Amino acid sequence: MFKTLPNTRTLALALVATCGTAQAATITIGEGPGVGTPVTLDPSQFSASGLCGSGDSVVNDGCSVVLKSDPTAKDAFGRFDPWGDAWIDSQDLSEVTWRFAMTNRTFNRLTFALTDAYDQPFHETFGESFFRLSIDGAEWSIDEQQANGNLHWITIWFGEDRSEADIRLSTRLNDGWGIRAALVAPVPLPGAGLLMLAGLGGLAAVGRRRAKAQD
Repeated sequence: MFKTLPNTRTLALALVATCGTAQAATITIGEGPGVGTPVTLDPSQFSASGLCGSGDSVVNDGCSVVLKSDPTAKDAFGRFDPWGDAWIDSQDLSEVTWRFAMTNRTFNRLTFALTDAYDQPFHETFGESFFRLSIDGAEWSIDEQQANGNLHWITIWFGEDRSEADIRLSTRLNDGWGIRAALVAPVPLPGAGLLMLAGLGGLAAVGRRRAKAQD
């Protein structure tokens, strides 16, 4: 019967293709950070993709994010790290792209704290504010103005193992936000796909031996 088995090389190629298929992300909001492995965020992971900020929270040229650590400072404006350390400050940029990546490791879930988003009222020059997060076709937004210093625990479920992700954060110009306390759900190595490929290889070897014995 092993002579009628599908070609194992075809099975392996199909498996690789399935593992590489992009999955739509899902965004959920929780009451806390949950369980995960802490990761350190760096300003270099964030790049400006909108207009430069010019509000009172800006401490540089307003065209790049910075790392801040004093929630009582005049330039903090309600942004903070829930765990009492430092946070990424948007510097009032209208849009930021966050390239989250891990070296020699994959992940399938990312949780982080978003603080002080969409807390500004209507502005005669800039209009109504908003906040929107988008990733891989999924989108989450804040529906109405929030209190100063608000906190949202956001989890992105990728639906697949990833080594990097591009997250877009958009808001009205000069209505800044902070991000910190990131946690990931890392994927153990070796991956399940590699183990399955090894199993297919073993199945093929057994099939060849039995087929040869029957000839």
